[in-house]
Amino acid sequence: MFVALLNAWLAELDRQFAAAQTGGESVPRQVAAMAAGVNEIYHVAGTKWNILLEFWAKSKADPEVARSTVEMIRRYQGFFQQLLDRGVSEGSLRVENSNLAATLVLSAVLGLLLQGILDPEGQDWGALMQRVLSMLMESMSGGKP
Repeated sequence: MFVALLNAWLAELDRQFAAAQTGGESVPRQVAAMAAGVNEIYHVAGTKWNILLEFWAKSKADPEVARSTVEMIRRYQGFFQQLLDRGVSEGSLRVENSNLAATLVLSAVLGLLLQGILDPEGQDWGALMQRVLSMLMESMSGGKP
């Protein structure tokens, strides 16, 4: 039940990411669109983000949830790695190690999600996510978005 609930919630996030990849934009612009989608989800979902924290906590005690957590992390790691590889192929990014770069992107996203869950009033976390991902894309593109 718990895993199914999280998977349904992540399916919405996946739809946002898929929508951002249409239209032939460069990878840095696609990432910006994804971040904007996450910003919308931050403001609409509100406490639904808490399910992610509950999921992580439950994964320490429940092997099924732990397996799902690892699968989720690996899936998004692979997603970001493929996205960055595409950016290198199209010439919009200069990344020597896409696996390492994908780890950096995913770590930034998960870290900001965690901060937003724990301190929801501390900042506009969705807007900060947009700025952080923009900065990462700019650094990976050699300064050209």
